[in-house]
Amino acid sequence: MTDGGSETAQDRAQAVAARDRLLVVQQRWKRAIAAVLVALRTDTQLEQEEVAAGLGIHRNLVGRTERGKRDMTLIELALFARVVKRSPAEIIELMSDWAMRSGDSR
Repeated sequence: MTDGGSETAQDRAQAVAARDRLLVVQQRWKRAIAAVLVALRTDTQLEQEEVAAGLGIHRNLVGRTERGKRDMTLIELALFARVVKRSPAEIIELMSDWAMRSGDSR
């Protein structure tokens, strides 16, 4: 900002660039979460309905999460871990590994 407190074109451009970088990272993490959820669900030979029952949500929400259209809450992650017989930490590590392989996850 300038001394007068007004935003300059450069300030706006920097803010837009920062927002765009954040959106890219968010999308990468959504893809990582979706990929890991699908892989773990299919590895354990569970249907979306079974996962949904374990999470206490509708099957459609599991599908939306698996497509990256919906965020998973931390509570849902913990419940999902129980359903697929993994620890939440292990699932988060798998998600992080996936995101890092697809680019800078910061």
